[in-house]
Amino acid sequence: MYQIKKKFGPYPFAHRQHKHTGHCSYVHGHNWYFEVILEGDELDDVGFVYDFGKFKRFKHWLEYMFDHTLLINKDDPQIDDFIERNGELWDMREVDGGSSELIAKMVFEFLHALLNNTMDADKLVSVRVIEDEKNSAIYERE
Repeated sequence: MYQIKKKFGPYPFAHRQHKHTGHCSYVHGHNWYFEVILEGDELDDVGFVYDFGKFKRFKHWLEYMFDHTLLINKDDPQIDDFIERNGELWDMREVDGGSSELIAKMVFEFLHALLNNTMDADKLVSVRVIEDEKNSAIYERE
């Protein structure tokens, strides 16, 4: 079995965990990295599991979603306030969840769908989200 690993970032973005009882309930930011692992039993004609150059569309999506943005949970009780100031004070993205775990799942699902268009979806093993190089969460295929 062959594996490749590709790391993207850093992407400085902010988030808030409105359900958290501590300091994470405040808007705060980190430098985030994303690491993806793909694997395969066979290599293509060039000798690749997957051509690193084919990640361009994925990289553009990561930049759109996470480069100097603010992630706010769709169920945040203050979401209307954040939407009202969007474009003025921040570049906001609404997400199902702003935890590292849920961000890893969201990124995995996006990349899986992208790879599905090229018949390479079964190669995706995992997405690791790294928060300030100290903490990370992984979402992997079942």
